[in-house]
Amino acid sequence: MKYFCIDQSNIIVDSKLMTVMTGFAEAYNNAESTFTRRVILSIVAPQVDFKLLSSFIPGITLYRYTAERTHASEYGIGALV
Repeated sequence: MKYFCIDQSNIIVDSKLMTVMTGFAEAYNNAESTFTRRVILSIVAPQVDFKLLSSFIPGITLYRYTAERTHASEYGIGALV
């Protein structure tokens, strides 16, 4: 995964990753339920750090990010529980 941290507040993202993350953020934001958001986030959270993820989904909390990483490890990535 290509992204570069210039300093604590700036991230430069590869154009392909930008496209994927933008699509992911759109799916997350358009989800109709918290359950659907959990499943969507569990797909990406284990692979992407919180700082990068929060740059695409403003307002996401560290708690939710950590919960979805746990969900992915316990039930599987994108698993419906």
